[in-house]
Parts: sequence; structure tokens; C-alpha cells
Amino acid sequence: MTLVELHVEINRVADALEKIVFLLEKLVFPPTNPPVSVQQSTLDDLHIVTPQDHQRNLEEQAAFAERYRVVPGSEAFTYALQLWEEEQRSIYGEAWEAPQDWRTIFAAAERSDRAHRESPAAAAAETADRT
Repeated sequence: MTLVELHVEINRVADALEKIVFLLEKLVFPPTNPPVSVQQSTLDDLHIVTPQDHQRNLEEQAAFAERYRVVPGSEAFTYALQLWEEEQRSIYGEAWEAPQDWRTIFAAAERSDRAHRESPAAAAAETADRT
């Protein structure tokens, strides 16, 4: 007569016991916190965004969106901005960093487009495409 018949895979039991031991170790010996670096703030760290700054930023985003024919704040806008950044990195190298304000972005895009339209190679390429 058999009261209990037990079928167990030893690998699964061993894995479960290892997990239990790991969790118990975490409870008994909590991990140490990494050292926190504290630095004094300076006046450079302070910046108040005024309503005029916010309005200017929105206008610059609208100008960039109009130039690339996308809606400001949309996924297409984000994608156009990423493409523009990739283009700038391919032109100026991987060390290039995006400017912090939209006016600079829009001015750079305008210069890039104007240079492309005025270059003789671009004109020759456009003429070759038409024929």
C-alpha cells in the first residue's frame, strides 16, 4: 500500500532551491547603495522658461514642421527631426551635437537647402533627372 507517490524532476527542484537561497540572501544581506555624488549648483543651472520662450519655441517648431511638411508634435515630425540630425551627423561627423533651440535648427536647414539648390552639381543632377 502506497500513501504518497512522489514524482519530481531533480533539476527543477534544484533550480527552485537556488532561487529561494538567492532571495533569502537578498533579504538577509541587502545590496549596498552606490555612492552618491553631490555637487553645488551654480547660476548656470538656473533657467526659467518664460511664456515668450515657450511661444518662440512653438513658432520655431511650426516653421521646421512647415519646411518639412509635417505636423508639429506628431510621429512624422519626430521622424523628420531624426532624419535631419542623421543628415547633419553624416555631413559634420559623429561629434556633431544637435543645437538647443529651434531657431538654430531651422537656420541650418535653410542654409543646407539653399546650398543644395545653388550648387552646380545639384543643378546638373536635376537636369539629368528630367531627361
